[in-house]
Amino acid sequence: MWPATTRLCSRPADSAPSAGAVSSAHLSPTLGAPQFQPVGVPPEPLGLNPAKDNAGTNVAKAHDEAARRRAAAPNVGHENFLTKHRRWLSEMAKQKAELNDKLEATAHAAKEKRRRFSEYCKATRDSGIRTSMTASAAPA
Repeated sequence: MWPATTRLCSRPADSAPSAGAVSSAHLSPTLGAPQFQPVGVPPEPLGLNPAKDNAGTNVAKAHDEAARRRAAAPNVGHENFLTKHRRWLSEMAKQKAELNDKLEATAHAAKEKRRRFSEYCKATRDSGIRTSMTASAAPA
């Protein structure tokens, strides 16, 4: 086995041994041996209950604080993503209806303009041009 004076790691001693101290091979906690403190040990003991006034760790206090904030906030309704999406959908439906109405009105105006132009051309053909052409074509 290992000799009594051999250390398993190169960690320095926690405190310098005093002149009258017992050798490190025969240390015991009852004789005042230095206490080993591993790295990463928190400075305060674990397992204590959180402070009662700390709203971050006290669940009941956190719920009470949230209820107080909800009561103090103005009631504007539920403004979540679904409400916003429904509002956006209704606005899009209104814009689509307006656009369709404009397109329909534009198409109707174009159709009416074409009909009037057709009537004008027909009236022009029937009245003026044909009569003048037949008059000029007849021998004098």
